[in-house]
Amino acid sequence: MSAAPVIDTMSDTERAPVPAAQRNVIVFGLVLATLVAALNQTSIVVVLPVIVAELEGLDTYPWVFTAAMLTATVTAPIVGRLSDMHGRRPYYLGGFLIFLGSTVVCGLANSMATLIGARAIQGIGMGVLITLALAVVGDIIPARSRARLQGMLAVVFGLATVLGPVGGGWLAGAYGWRSIFFVNIPLGAVAFITVWATLKIPTKRQPHAVDWTGAFLFTCATACALVALTWGGIEYPWSSPRVVGLLIASAVLGAAFVAFERRVPEPLIPLDLLYRGTFARTCLVALLSGAVLFVPVLFVPIHVQGVLGIEVDYAGIVLVPFVLGFALTGGLSGFVLGHSGSARALVAGGALVGTVGLILLARLTPESGLQDIHVGLAIVGAGLGAIVPTVFNVAQNVLPPQQMGVGTAIEHFLRSFGGTVGVAIMGALVNNTLLDNLL
Repeated sequence: MSAAPVIDTMSDTERAPVPAAQRNVIVFGLVLATLVAALNQTSIVVVLPVIVAELEGLDTYPWVFTAAMLTATVTAPIVGRLSDMHGRRPYYLGGFLIFLGSTVVCGLANSMATLIGARAIQGIGMGVLITLALAVVGDIIPARSRARLQGMLAVVFGLATVLGPVGGGWLAGAYGWRSIFFVNIPLGAVAFITVWATLKIPTKRQPHAVDWTGAFLFTCATACALVALTWGGIEYPWSSPRVVGLLIASAVLGAAFVAFERRVPEPLIPLDLLYRGTFARTCLVALLSGAVLFVPVLFVPIHVQGVLGIEVDYAGIVLVPFVLGFALTGGLSGFVLGHSGSARALVAGGALVGTVGLILLARLTPESGLQDIHVGLAIVGAGLGAIVPTVFNVAQNVLPPQQMGVGTAIEHFLRSFGGTVGVAIMGALVNNTLLDNLL
């Protein structure tokens, strides 16, 4: 990440001509939709033990989280590229309907298989909502204002991270775990109507050939890798034929995808983007930060319930320091980047702070108290808050307008892929250590 000032690669004539009043309403709808999607993903983590107790399936519980992350990960680059070709609106609204419909099915699920399947479909909607919200911001907001808005979105995400577990824990205790899904419906409806009424951005439509072969190869390669990582060490040994076979299949399909993308006229993922120095570095940071982002949110509530004996109603409160740290530095990073344009110090400082926090969390023992957990979480959150919005801003600032969607989607894909890998690895460790000791 260069320390050079922020340069907006999109001219005023290239940026969608949206009046300020309409732009503000669009942003409100996008922020509300992102909040709903984030609440849905974070509220479930604290009630997983309750869901497992009712529906059974302790060995498959990581899939309730991982299934949505997997499909959201795969969806991001595909919908990002399609929206570059045909406009954001139809794909955003379609993804929203998928999200809302699958949310209802999640709330009605009477088995782990049904819940996991509905979560997988829900992940498609989440991938669309989050990816295209970031792309639309890049379309209509100038670079320096975008930095401040991304900082605000970081604060919104941080609030969702704490409101989800805390609210989810309270709802589950008072009305049952199904209520954490149904409560999202009215908020989602308001966001959908808002976006439907205002997201009418002029689009230059030109004939395009959709790279369906590339999409198929990409989906299969990614799915094989993530399923192998999720199974490994939990359902099957890492050396088992199933896990090794999936990893080999992922490598072969990934190589075929890269070879095909080099020849196709309009590739799903323009590989030349990955050769651009600044953008390539943001991709690496997105991958690594994603691997860290969701692990504390998912597994710390399980630790405090299983080891410290804290009830589900209050387990989510333990994440408050994480959210406060994330929201504080997330908001400050948007302010700093919007004024100085320097990203290197933000990312390097965030990485250093986050590493210190991870070391503190890794040293926790059954005798560690809540204070030790709070300190570690606050430091990790502060580090990530400085990194996540900064990376998206830098990436969008170097993207040409015709690649805003796919470039933003690549960043989101890598962050989600990293998150899925991190959760899968931690799921294996939990099943092999903590859960064995509890049973």
